[in-house]
Amino acid sequence: MVAVGDVALEIVNDPLLLLFWALAMLAVGAFAGLIAGLLGVGGGIVVVPALYHVLALMDVNEAIRMHIAVGSSLAIIIPTSLISARSHYRREAVDVPLLKKWVAPLLAGVVIGSVIAAYLNGNLLAAVFAVVALLVAIRMLRGEDSVKLTERLPGEPLRSLLAGLIGMISTMMGIGGGTLTVPLLSACNYQIRRAVGTASAVGIVIAIPGAIGFLVSGLGAEGRPRSPSVTSTWSPSASSCRPPPCWRPMARAWPTPSSHDC
Repeated sequence: MVAVGDVALEIVNDPLLLLFWALAMLAVGAFAGLIAGLLGVGGGIVVVPALYHVLALMDVNEAIRMHIAVGSSLAIIIPTSLISARSHYRREAVDVPLLKKWVAPLLAGVVIGSVIAAYLNGNLLAAVFAVVALLVAIRMLRGEDSVKLTERLPGEPLRSLLAGLIGMISTMMGIGGGTLTVPLLSACNYQIRRAVGTASAVGIVIAIPGAIGFLVSGLGAEGRPRSPSVTSTWSPSASSCRPPPCWRPMARAWPTPSSHDC
């Protein structure tokens, strides 16, 4: 396997490749936003698999590929959740009393999820994401988003247990919790507008400590992407015009240029 640092260095040292990857990341973000808006789910459920496959193209170690995708997704959710929650709060669509009661169990769930994720290998973490995403997809296909199971949220300790499970599962999946919180609140007779607004605030509570947890657990991990040296400079050589090893199988028709072609 090619060292991820070498691939990243080759991309940074080639302006054309750097532009390609920048455009690819913009496309991923736009696609994630489009799908998230169409389906009414959190962007994390789209961003995580997209990042996973992009990291695969960059030859990131498979053992930590899913961890990087999940942690990066949680970091991305922080600003989006802050903006969304602020907007919903202004419209009085956030259940503040419930949020205050849920903060502690949510944080406990995030901590537990971060610890579990740190000890899971990449395949198991991907399996957790796939199973939960599949269950959510089946629920949406069956049109059960508006099903009311009870007139109100259950009392303690079940209510805190549900919040803890949302925090734990969302952290392990790299999502903000909306995918789980909105159906739960809707099933407990919440208006969809208030359920969505409260879920956006839940995303803040999950994303910030979750991203920090993945950042700390990833320190020193073998194969972790590293920043290219600031002393590296780009030289217009033939090698810098070739695609990196991760896409050479897809670029057999890529011409081999001479140095003056660069």
